Amino acid sequence: MRLLCFACLAATLIVACTPAPVSESPVCANGFAPTGKPVTMGSESSVELVKAIDVEWAKLDLEAMRRFYSDTCRYEWNDGDQFQGFDAFAAKLAKDTLDYSWTMSWAFAVDDDQDEPGDWVHAGFDEVGTLNGDTVETAFIEEWYFVLEGQVHYYSNSKRLLP
Repeated sequence: MRLLCFACLAATLIVACTPAPVSESPVCANGFAPTGKPVTMGSESSVELVKAIDVEWAKLDLEAMRRFYSDTCRYEWNDGDQFQGFDAFAAKLAKDTLDYSWTMSWAFAVDDDQDEPGDWVHAGFDEVGTLNGDTVETAFIEEWYFVLEGQVHYYSNSKRLLP
């Protein structure tokens, strides 16, 4: 009897002390990308990059802004213009005749493919455009930045005019 109790105790200890199989932690996703893969939260460093761009853009310091964009960055503008490279982006900004002020209302980063590097940052801005000191337009701007290895490789914006 004593041997049977000892055997039961030993078996219980062996089973109780055996680690559970390691399972992959579930992907905390919300939604899906065009590829069908889950969308997860991106990195804070990508959001910080967009915030740094905003600081330089407010000063219209194009040379400081240049370092944030890859040489082959593609740009898609709210008026339908599409171009590549920072010089084309700077030329687009130079053509605008309005003076702008804005406030970044929010920004967040998402990762649309955990198997590939890079994040998408989505940012929103309340904007006022003036000409000779008179308000010409108020708008809400939404921007998307694809950030890879500390630089923007794709940028797009949309503009919704407000009454």
